[in-house]
Amino acid sequence: MLSLNCTKLTLHQLRLTNTWQKRTKAQKRKEKQAARDAEREARIAAEKEELGPSEREEEERALKAVLAPLGLVIKEIRVGGVQHRLLHVSKTCYCG
Repeated sequence: MLSLNCTKLTLHQLRLTNTWQKRTKAQKRKEKQAARDAEREARIAAEKEELGPSEREEEERALKAVLAPLGLVIKEIRVGGVQHRLLHVSKTCYCG
């Protein structure tokens, strides 16, 4: 009788384990997409490394070399850059 209880407990634990590990189709799709994206990013990085520095990167390096002695830096402004520009202008503006 004791062995039956142990068997029931083990079967119950197996059912819980199986339901816990079950993934939905959407989760599987997301995992496959993430794997494809990671592979794509790795492939792009390898191609960029193979090609060497781009013209833009060389130009940036030259500009930084010229601006560094003057104490200036290049600030990349992304999509939300309007706020940065407004903040910069308000700090340099003499109001009053």
